[in-house]
Amino acid sequence: MWQRRGPTAVIVFLALAGVLLVTWAATVGPTGVLGGDGPMPHPREAPTTFEPLPETAEEADQDEQQQGDSLVADFVGVVGQAVAVVVGIAALVLAGLLLVLAARGVRRLVEEVAARRGPPDPEATAFDALDARTRLARAITEDADRQRDLLTSGSPRNGIVHCWHRFEELAGEAGIGRHTWEAPGEFALRILTTIDADEDAAYRLTTLYREARFSHHELDEVAREEALDALVTIHLGLAARTGIAP
Repeated sequence: MWQRRGPTAVIVFLALAGVLLVTWAATVGPTGVLGGDGPMPHPREAPTTFEPLPETAEEADQDEQQQGDSLVADFVGVVGQAVAVVVGIAALVLAGLLLVLAARGVRRLVEEVAARRGPPDPEATAFDALDARTRLARAITEDADRQRDLLTSGSPRNGIVHCWHRFEELAGEAGIGRHTWEAPGEFALRILTTIDADEDAAYRLTTLYREARFSHHELDEVAREEALDALVTIHLGLAARTGIAP
């Protein structure tokens, strides 16, 4: 029985609720149903504003004094920077003047020393050059055994190169230096020319040195023998002039 009345009771309840809703809507009208004033907002307090207190005479005097001190400090800083720049420029100018005076003093001193010594003696200069050539000729003649040992030691290439470098060492010991623009071969050839060595022998030895120094092929014992013959010829020619047996 309750199962059959359940749906009916629900329908009756919904119908009564609908009637009540329609009655309420008719009473308040459509504007009241759809519009309304809504919930009342909470009242808000107006923001509190604070008015600045009037500045006292003492505080105004302090502000003016601080502004004055700041201006004085800025002025002093600018003046200090200007003074530093002027002092720096003056120091640079003074240093330049001192350098100029020092350079003039050194130049005068050099001129005075040169005037006291006088011009170089051409005969003395020629004698020095002649003496250097004589020392070199004697040194090469006295060192003949050492040169032959270098030439006959090691491979033909190394022997020829070492013998040629020995000429350069002897020239340096005799006071004849190599020019910056001279190649090693040119320097040694100038050495042999300076001491008036046999021209043909010097040329053959120079050619063999360049071949040994700069070529990429192997040199045989024939090249060593040719270099040894040229070296002996040079020694014999120097011995005839210096009187020293090689």
